[in-house]
Amino acid sequence: MKYVFLGCIWMLCLLGCVERKADIEKMDIIHHSLEHTADFSLASNIEALVKLKEKVHKEGSSPDGLRAIKRAKEMHQNTLGVISYLDSLRKDLKKSPQSDQASVQKLLFREKKGELLAQKLNDYLAYILANNNDLYGGDIKEFFPSLTQTPKNISFTQLYFGGSPVIEALAFLEKTKIEVLHYEAEVLKKLGAGDVSNSDVFEKFYALAVAPSNSVVQGEDYEAEMFFTSTRPKRNIKVTLNGENVRIKDGIASISIPAQGIGKHHWKASIQLQQLEKDTTFHLEGKYEVIPK
Repeated sequence: MKYVFLGCIWMLCLLGCVERKADIEKMDIIHHSLEHTADFSLASNIEALVKLKEKVHKEGSSPDGLRAIKRAKEMHQNTLGVISYLDSLRKDLKKSPQSDQASVQKLLFREKKGELLAQKLNDYLAYILANNNDLYGGDIKEFFPSLTQTPKNISFTQLYFGGSPVIEALAFLEKTKIEVLHYEAEVLKKLGAGDVSNSDVFEKFYALAVAPSNSVVQGEDYEAEMFFTSTRPKRNIKVTLNGENVRIKDGIASISIPAQGIGKHHWKASIQLQQLEKDTTFHLEGKYEVIPK
């Protein structure tokens, strides 16, 4: 299922960032990619709800159809309640520097808002299970695993926020928002809104630039690879580096910049694709330093 893919990619991204000791910059890239996906996910769910209403009215507003609309509206209101809380946490965290850990400790641990988040996620799942079992023939739990499950002897807050800087906490909250919206989309689909999970909005996109080293000897080339992943990667993608097109092979855009001029340098790249019939662009930035021979 797609939420499994998202969780796996999340853990791989975290591990990769830690191993390369550049977690703040890379997590910022991941965070912005997740924001794009969350915005499109919310827009898609709203569109699905509108289409459900149109479909029911077009078919004569049957009692079953009107009940489906009512259930879909209630589902959406519950979803918005969780998203609103996630956004309030993100708003508070954004007041602090991305690398700050003290703000995360204060908000999520000392003020116990991590516990409250876990409770809201549990309540949201309980609502789905209690009100939609008839749509899944009694096997609903298989489709909606816990959003807060943790190993024994470790709390939800400790597992996902322990020792985290602000940017990592922001990215996790955005990832959680996407999972909540995915759950809503699954219920809307069962209520007759169509398979919104098949639209481009549920392709989970991530952009990441990886360089073997951020230092390069003068006269040699600075090299890096830009990665982008999604649940359905077959699509037209355009990559540019400092305004110039970059060749893509096997899903990887490799860049090479002649190392000229001793000192620090900066590059900008973009990955352009189409989502929901609109052009969507992810931006990447990188830094490197040219050192003498």
